[in-house]
Amino acid sequence: MKQTPIVSLMRKYRGRGAVLDSNLLLLLVVGTYNAERIGTFKRTEKYIQNDFKLLETLRKQLDRWVTTPNIITEVDNLSRQTDGREYSKISSAFNTVMSKFVEHYYSSHEAVANPLHARLGVTDCITLALASERRLIVTDDFPLAGRLEKMGCDVININNIRQFS
Repeated sequence: MKQTPIVSLMRKYRGRGAVLDSNLLLLLVVGTYNAERIGTFKRTEKYIQNDFKLLETLRKQLDRWVTTPNIITEVDNLSRQTDGREYSKISSAFNTVMSKFVEHYYSSHEAVANPLHARLGVTDCITLALASERRLIVTDDFPLAGRLEKMGCDVININNIRQFS
């Protein structure tokens, strides 16, 4: 059986870990809460349930998932764009998802000092720092994926593998 680049990356990073960007972590949270809500939730409406299933498949392939306070804060802020009753349930799903992640901290000062900050923002600059630590980045952000590829970092752009799920 031929080994695909995705399978190779998953094997390479099984123990090292990978990072989900904010949008995909939000998709994972909303899908964990209620997969049927993915297409109607304000910040995940561009996704479909198969995208969530694809993330679940990727997540199960690795022993370690890494995140940052910046990513967590973005996901929390985006997930609050609903009424309080629903957010309570989403918050519970968020807690479940986060229990499987290891949190790494990078100074916001470092991110703002990065020459790419004006183009990419704090969270993406910190994601670049994680990638330079030899972590796999899983994203749907074309500019971020392009920058990571230029840096020689491994990245999976979910948009490029949707067709295979």
